[in-house]
Amino acid sequence: MLAALMLGGCGGPEESAAPAPPQVQVVALHSQEVTVEKDFVGQVYGYRDVPVRARTEGFLERMSFPQRPVLQR
Repeated sequence: MLAALMLGGCGGPEESAAPAPPQVQVVALHSQEVTVEKDFVGQVYGYRDVPVRARTEGFLERMSFPQRPVLQR
């Protein structure tokens, strides 16, 4: 029975009509100047970061010292 099923699928090639080619849209291209922009999401870290942590609880009410400029190496 299995052999009959296998031999039944071995018939000659059936001729079928070729499908019609699909319809496509055509667009004309032209050259133009384009500005390239790139947007990235990220975080910036310094080469040397110093963590500043409070040793006591509370709020800073004033700064009794002048702000120092960035130090050069």
